[in-house]
Amino acid sequence: MFSVHRIRIPGSAALAMSYVAAGRADAYTQEGMHVWDVAAGSLFVREAEGVVLDTEGTALRCVAFTFHQQHAAPPPTSAGVNG
Repeated sequence: MFSVHRIRIPGSAALAMSYVAAGRADAYTQEGMHVWDVAAGSLFVREAEGVVLDTEGTALRCVAFTFHQQHAAPPPTSAGVNG
């Protein structure tokens, strides 16, 4: 079991995910977000060779969602993992 020393909530998903991309945080997770909440942050993480996953553990592809699909499906959960 992992031990958590501290939880930081910076205020936006893009900022939190950019911390993961920069190596300032090891991971980020949040439930109930929309595609527009994670689009920029997922780009930052991917450019830093990190992985962005949905709740099923598959790679999150923001470009695959359209407005209609986003509202027809449950909102994704994103987890950026550094390294």
